[in-house]
Amino acid sequence: MPIQGSDFHVFKSALISNTPAQNGGRMSAVESLTNTKGNLFPDITQSQRVSGVTLVRKRFEKIHTDPAIELVNARAFISTPSTGDDYSLLLHTGSHTDTEDQIPGNQRHFGLGTLKTGVSLGATQLVITLEHAGMAASGLQPFKPGDTLWISNQGSSIHNAGNSEFLTVGPNAGDVSYSGGDVTLNLTVGTTFAWTAGAYVSSVITVASVKPTWTNLVVTSSAGAFTESNNIVLNGFGAIQQNWTITLTNSVTGAFRLDGDALGTGVATGTMGSDFSPNHPDFSKPYFKIKSTAWSGTWANNDTLTFTTGPAAIPLWHKLIVPAGAASISNTGCNVAVIGESA
Repeated sequence: MPIQGSDFHVFKSALISNTPAQNGGRMSAVESLTNTKGNLFPDITQSQRVSGVTLVRKRFEKIHTDPAIELVNARAFISTPSTGDDYSLLLHTGSHTDTEDQIPGNQRHFGLGTLKTGVSLGATQLVITLEHAGMAASGLQPFKPGDTLWISNQGSSIHNAGNSEFLTVGPNAGDVSYSGGDVTLNLTVGTTFAWTAGAYVSSVITVASVKPTWTNLVVTSSAGAFTESNNIVLNGFGAIQQNWTITLTNSVTGAFRLDGDALGTGVATGTMGSDFSPNHPDFSKPYFKIKSTAWSGTWANNDTLTFTTGPAAIPLWHKLIVPAGAASISNTGCNVAVIGESA
């Protein structure tokens, strides 16, 4: 069954704070509802508008399906600009556990602009006016050589009528040139459509595969064995970022205990003679399933099996920049789109 639009859900991070070391981290089970005021950032105060402020929050674009369905050639980008004086940028470190203070100082940004002048079909150069001139600062600059671009005249939603296409910026330093609040981009291949001034142009985060994962399986036993192939099944709802340890507690009955590095000791118990599906309490779906056929050999008390699971999600950092002197507005925001194909 292919992934549907309704299968894309956005979840907040476990830590939410303006203190970098306490902001971000792992994905929570709290959904960030679309078209809802304050769904990601808090209200901006008058003093923050006057002086200017930069806030950062982590969000997880999750493929929320049961059974798990892989999203391939995923592309994430800001698809519409802010309706206020603020502007947004995305960062992708690839980490499901990092906090804001762990974002590298040179981490690149992705953002949006509008086509400054119209181009004909087959054009190999675009001139873009950045959403805000401040994006041209050396530490931001959301358009880089080799970038994938998305261009669209669909307005406020990628589901609206109109055209869109993905393009590629040339690989050389000279293929990207900033001048004030504009940037000129040379393309590797000409445009499929003619584009009028004002079309949205975004730099795109690309992720080859989005699916729940398990890795780093280690058996610590002198005579016990574990067959991985087809015996670990992950669930798109329940899989989380966690380092798991299964410890044999009774060698006679095959009983064991499941611990998690973040969830703690005694998450669940099971036996080798039965399929093991520990429950994620927020979704009533298993974190994972281990089939009874996986176990073989002779396991002794305190032997362990360790492995790591990851969710079917893209971790994204969202940076909101409110310039000094920004005008008051009752509600502002931008749209982030994720596009891909079902495996």
